[in-house]
Amino acid sequence: MGNALTRGLNRGARQNKFNALADQLRELYPEAERSAEAFTRLVRRGYVAQTAIGALAGSVGALVGGLGALIGSVGAAVPALIGLGSAAITARVGLGIATFALGDVGSAVEKATDATSGLSESVEDLTKNTKIYFLLLKMLL
Repeated sequence: MGNALTRGLNRGARQNKFNALADQLRELYPEAERSAEAFTRLVRRGYVAQTAIGALAGSVGALVGGLGALIGSVGAAVPALIGLGSAAITARVGLGIATFALGDVGSAVEKATDATSGLSESVEDLTKNTKIYFLLLKMLL
């Protein structure tokens, strides 16, 4: 009989708004706990992602810095390459001028030595060898 009386009193007490709110909060508790666990997992994944993104950003920064240094080195080497090209062109022009000049000297010597037959053969051989030498040299450059 005491139990029945207690139940009756509790039933009347449960109709109180605060007790009804407490009952509803008890029903929501399992869902709130699952949400809190899901949020905690999300925060942990965020920590891992932040660490990975930080390492990746550092790697990209180092790559960009290395690329900048490489471009700077190439930029510093360009004047030397231009100077080397200029030297090659100058050598080729000099060889052309020497070939032209010595070719004219050879033809002048030929004309001068035509009258003397004994000297003309040795001079002709010398002229032919000189022309062959300069042609070979010109081909190499």
